[in-house]
Amino acid sequence: MDFGIFQKILLFIAMLFPLVFVHELGHFLFAKLFGVRVETFSIGFGPKLFKFTWKETEYAWSLIPLGGYVKLYGDNPLEPEIVPEDQRHKSFVHQGKWGRFWIAFGGPLFNFIFTFTLYFILFGVGHKTNGIYFQTPSSELLALADIVPQDRLVKINGEEVQGPEDFSAFSHIETIEVERPSLQTGRLETKLLTLKSKLELSSFLSLLFKNHGPLTTPLFVNEKGESFFLAPNKSDNNQGFLFSQFSWEKLSFSSENWPLALYKKEENTNSFIQLIDSPIQIQNLGLYPLELVVKNVAAGTPADLLGIQKGDILLSFQGKKLDSFTQLRTRMNESEDSLQKFSLEVLRPNQGNLVFEVIPQDSKTLHPITKKPLKIIGVESSFMPFLLAPIMVKAQGFSIISKAFQKTWKNIINTLEMFKRLLSRQLSVKAVGGPLSIGKVASDSYELGLGHFFQIMALLSISLGVINLFPVPVLDGGHILFIFLEFLYRKPLPKKALEISQSIGLGILILLMGLSLYNDITNLFR
Repeated sequence: MDFGIFQKILLFIAMLFPLVFVHELGHFLFAKLFGVRVETFSIGFGPKLFKFTWKETEYAWSLIPLGGYVKLYGDNPLEPEIVPEDQRHKSFVHQGKWGRFWIAFGGPLFNFIFTFTLYFILFGVGHKTNGIYFQTPSSELLALADIVPQDRLVKINGEEVQGPEDFSAFSHIETIEVERPSLQTGRLETKLLTLKSKLELSSFLSLLFKNHGPLTTPLFVNEKGESFFLAPNKSDNNQGFLFSQFSWEKLSFSSENWPLALYKKEENTNSFIQLIDSPIQIQNLGLYPLELVVKNVAAGTPADLLGIQKGDILLSFQGKKLDSFTQLRTRMNESEDSLQKFSLEVLRPNQGNLVFEVIPQDSKTLHPITKKPLKIIGVESSFMPFLLAPIMVKAQGFSIISKAFQKTWKNIINTLEMFKRLLSRQLSVKAVGGPLSIGKVASDSYELGLGHFFQIMALLSISLGVINLFPVPVLDGGHILFIFLEFLYRKPLPKKALEISQSIGLGILILLMGLSLYNDITNLFR
């Protein structure tokens, strides 16, 4: 088996197992508290792979790790009379309303307690988050607010946001607050921006992630291979502003930022060269963005067969000057003719300009829109992404408890709000994910760090608790609904009503599972 797939399966189990275990443990402990006999405690469904019996309970690990169950003695409300008189004190259906309520509510309650515990640990130990940055704002977004590349989103409508999981709390966006590094002082400043028109959340997210790509480190090279970088202009030519503080997009975003200071990057020091008034002046000095330097040429590719070499500087494509490596990819894939020749001009150190006639080859990667294979020539860019500093989130003392509680409560409300928008069709049913989606989220979050992994686990724990409280028969919320109706009618519900409602509940559950699996499968082919 491919190790990558094996790792994803393990991460999926590692993500889901604690949530299922905690949920079923809640039912188990409350059942024991009220004297109800627990016949089976199983993680997973289907055939039992491993099991043992201790006291009156069988503990099992079953084949399908998509949930779990606690089998209680006398849990069939349609046949309460089959339980012998002398055993009814151990039977679920013969418990009082209060006992049955807590046994049913115990699972979701433990999910919420588990979420609180995760947030308590995360806030106590401290965890890093990547934050939400405006990397290359689209023209549509720029028309709505004075956003600058490298701005970090910290609040929406006055409410704090730390990651994408906080977006579900909002249906519309009116104001945003951003944290912006000052070109004058290097310190972070907070700016409140009011959008020129109110946006729905989906529209805002679409604009936020449009043109969403890594920022660029403002590094340049000349024909000799010497490195240079740009920094904000300081009157004393202070080198305290290193090139790692500001991205090229941030520095070059507005003409108000010019002039900029050009430094030569050397091993032990950075030498000030001169002030630069515009990007054109950089070109006139014979400087080229580092990303246009060929880092590597893949063997057997068109570039390799033509003799393009490591260290060549990409100058133009089809006679049009290249400003970035992204431009090369974009222009190469604009043509639908798979056999079309393109002219590619490069600058080779000590040899001058060379022009190659190249026919790109199809790659295994599909274009996100056309779904056709992306064309490549086999060159790798020396692109150095600008690394955005992660944000450390940590609380002190008693604030750890309050922050953990607030985060838990806020995400419960956010989850309810999300389901409300789903039912009112403000949110597409395509947003409903199944096991494959959970597996992908588990893998992606783990790659970002354990802090992200446990944050996603906390969100899934809340979702599991909330979903199980829905007043749908066969779910915990359905049991609680029946208990409430018994309280109103002051007698057990008719068997026929229970049979019909359980059939409806099972149908709803199968429908939701089918929808989630359908969305998972269709997402595989997108």
